[in-house]
Amino acid sequence: MPTIQKRGNSFKIVVSLGYDTEGKQIRKITTFKPPEGVTPKKAEKLAHAFAMDFEKKCQGSLDLNENMKFEDLVEWYFEKNRDLQTGHRHGIIEEK
Repeated sequence: MPTIQKRGNSFKIVVSLGYDTEGKQIRKITTFKPPEGVTPKKAEKLAHAFAMDFEKKCQGSLDLNENMKFEDLVEWYFEKNRDLQTGHRHGIIEEK
């Protein structure tokens, strides 16, 4: 569940994605500015809907962390593409 804070005319939205290997919390933060002329209650509802969409987007990108080290990226890539390394995915290697 995202955390929503009212900040003046906008809303600060924080999504927690757990902890990294060093015990540091992984958080994604964004700001939502409601359209002009909406009531405060309607702005709050819009911010909540935006926060839920933002959380889904963040959770969908858990496989690839844009702040990871290169060595971690290489390890992640080869783990995800193990079949390509052996050739089994495209039938390059024939079974005997």
